[in-house]
Amino acid sequence: MDIRQLETFVEVVEAKNFSKAADNLYLTQPTVSAHVNALEKEFKVQLIKRTTKEFQITEAGQKLYDYAIKILSIKDKINESLLGSRGEVLRIGSSSAITIGDLPFIIKNFHEKMPEVKFDIINSDSMDIINKVNDGVLEIGLVGTKVLDYDLQFIPFTNDELLFIMPKTDEYKKIHSKKNPREEIFTKPFIMREDQSGTKKEILKYFSSKKLNPKDLNVVASMSDPISILEAVKIGLGVSILSSKVISALNYDDLVLTYPLKDIGSARDFYIVCQKEKYMSILSREFLDFLLDLYKIKN
Repeated sequence: MDIRQLETFVEVVEAKNFSKAADNLYLTQPTVSAHVNALEKEFKVQLIKRTTKEFQITEAGQKLYDYAIKILSIKDKINESLLGSRGEVLRIGSSSAITIGDLPFIIKNFHEKMPEVKFDIINSDSMDIINKVNDGVLEIGLVGTKVLDYDLQFIPFTNDELLFIMPKTDEYKKIHSKKNPREEIFTKPFIMREDQSGTKKEILKYFSSKKLNPKDLNVVASMSDPISILEAVKIGLGVSILSSKVISALNYDDLVLTYPLKDIGSARDFYIVCQKEKYMSILSREFLDFLLDLYKIKN
């Protein structure tokens, strides 16, 4: 038995799939199978029942998994104690709104605490980040929506307001000045976020709450880049909905008109997403604890 075999076994159990485990570990599937087979031969027990229909860990496999988690945690503590975290890379995922709005503040504060750590930021839409955490490719993600389809932990750490954005033209100034312009805004050419973005998920939730049909929107374009959307709105292509933090961070407050999507004072949450009760590297755990402390969250 060696540490690498245990690491592979833990990844297979958590991914519930040999192929996914191989992808997550950047190994070939035969190598992953060989590691698990070596453990089964050494302990003379079956650890995983292999069928084409389902993944099932045996009682012996569950016992080994529980011990392996403790062993790997101790290994990390030894490395941390004797080697420190010099030159370590912290890989996290972040949705675009958080990357633009909160992430620079987060990295700056963590860098002051641990200047030797380098960040590898995977910037994508919220659902892609959530899927990567669910598949074990990432240990921590920062996203703009919460989904119930996966057995993941979503910890709210800050919030944000979604705003309509409109061109600064005489036509839209008149609409903006009305007591409740939302209904009229929805009739205008609309620039939508991409399907997997947290912002779009929240827009669809809003539509559902108001019994509105998204198909009634006059969508002229779908875009994934908030800067492109802001520029398109600024030159008069249409209206859209974006994060207030993005608008402010990119200094567009005076370049477009804004109006709350929901009632004034309402906000959506941004979430830290991670696996439930899963082995997490010391550096990722330290970053998670740092976030909870930075935003004064009790978890």
